[in-house]
Amino acid sequence: TASGIGNPVVSASSLPNHLYRKGTIKISPDGLNLVCTDSIAEMCYFNPATGIINVRVTFLPWYLGFPSQADGVEFSRDSQYLYTIKAFGNLSNNTPVWQFDMTRQDSATFIQTGSVIGTNSFGSIQLGPDGKIYLDAVSSTLDSLNRINDPS
Repeated sequence: TASGIGNPVVSASSLPNHLYRKGTIKISPDGLNLVCTDSIAEMCYFNPATGIINVRVTFLPWYLGFPSQADGVEFSRDSQYLYTIKAFGNLSNNTPVWQFDMTRQDSATFIQTGSVIGTNSFGSIQLGPDGKIYLDAVSSTLDSLNRINDPS
């Protein structure tokens, strides 16, 4: 507002607030979805006019018998896909990159679309201005990036 920050919009979340107390929040490029993480991920519908969110699904992918927390998240440029990445922890260098189909409206179908599209990335994941998604690469030189060339 002209006088500063207005009244906050408070929406309920099903994420526990006592696990890691860290996480990521991203809003999809179309402005209609929001994903947040804190060891598990929560996909929400987002109303850009009011700032209100409504929980769509809470999920925790499993990979090789271990939970694969969504430490990093990113949407494709057209908001059709959500990508999640496990940063560190019990999977060491074999960290999965997951892809989920955002066009699936019900929670069970959304979760079922989850598939591992790669490994050996960790930490950050970011949509670039060229529409490609860039990820930190597991490398002994620490000067590498992985890339999803066609994320949509």
